[in-house]
Amino acid sequence: MTEVALDESEYEIHAGELTLVHADALHAFLKGRTQALLAKQTAGTETYRALLSPDTALDMAYDEVAGCLRHAGELLGVLDDDAQPEEVRHAAREMRFRISSRLAPPL
Repeated sequence: MTEVALDESEYEIHAGELTLVHADALHAFLKGRTQALLAKQTAGTETYRALLSPDTALDMAYDEVAGCLRHAGELLGVLDDDAQPEEVRHAAREMRFRISSRLAPPL
């Protein structure tokens, strides 16, 4: 097997390029792995309970990240209100565009 430096991998995704689609795919992949491991264990055993921790943590982390991204868009809607100064509304529109482009599935 050939080793590839992380900065040379074709699969590398920088945090600034991460989209909700990437997060969904990563969550689904990791969730599938933890569920497969849990399926091989007897419920109630120490090993089963130990595997529940990363499975639960995975769900909690995903829910938090996805929720923050979605709520950021709502907050920006409030900042884009006519009662706000023009410079605040402009910044809010620009950030909403950036966030929505990260949440939207690729074309």
